[in-house]
Amino acid sequence: MNKALPGVIFLGSLLCCLNLSAQSLPVHRALRILIVSDEVNPHGLSDSDLTQPGDLSVALAATPALNLSLTPEALLEINTDQIEQATARLAANLIAEAAYDVLIYFAHRI
Repeated sequence: MNKALPGVIFLGSLLCCLNLSAQSLPVHRALRILIVSDEVNPHGLSDSDLTQPGDLSVALAATPALNLSLTPEALLEINTDQIEQATARLAANLIAEAAYDVLIYFAHRI
């Protein structure tokens, strides 16, 4: 089984509950999260009407229940224009300290 899959499911469930202060999470080890994102706004909406690159990182960093790792770049957002960099980071040894537990692909471009 892919190591990141449980993290993706866990994080997807968590994102649905971020605004509910009564929610609690089971005890879990410190997480490392990689976000791949870009900006697309074909309808000319204002920034406040969109989730923009950086918004997810800010929201996740402000969520203590995630128990983010204290290692460097534990929460990292990479633009889809640098997909090779994200791919290289995901290819790291899955048991290494630098491995990512969760991938959030919030991108519109291929």
